Amino acid sequence: MKWSPHQRWKVYNGDSSDSKDLLFTVKKSHYLQFKIELDVFLSSNKDEDICDFKVKQNLSEKSCVIYQGNSDNIIAEMHKNKDVRDKVHGKDAFLVTVNQNVDCAFVIAISAVLNEVNKPSSMSRGAAGG
Repeated sequence: MKWSPHQRWKVYNGDSSDSKDLLFTVKKSHYLQFKIELDVFLSSNKDEDICDFKVKQNLSEKSCVIYQGNSDNIIAEMHKNKDVRDKVHGKDAFLVTVNQNVDCAFVIAISAVLNEVNKPSSMSRGAAGG
């Protein structure tokens, strides 16, 4: 995963950064005080007229929903587990629901991108995302 100079995250297969191994790119579509929206484009979507997936994160509720394209079709959701017993080592625990026929690795990759996007210095450093 790498932050590009064009304000995009590029996600590659494995440790590669070769364009033939590009899986998808992510760019911010909206950023409000407590809400982030990301557009996800699969590598086959060269025109990027319409996003393949839309990610909507609500920072105040610590929740995230992934939609198929610009539709209302939810493919995955992540929510903070409000049960205090489920805190792990002082960090929040999250519940993740992934619909059938959705790649769980894709959902985890989106989660990793969100983690980097939410870091205060992630956009200014222009370095590898981790």
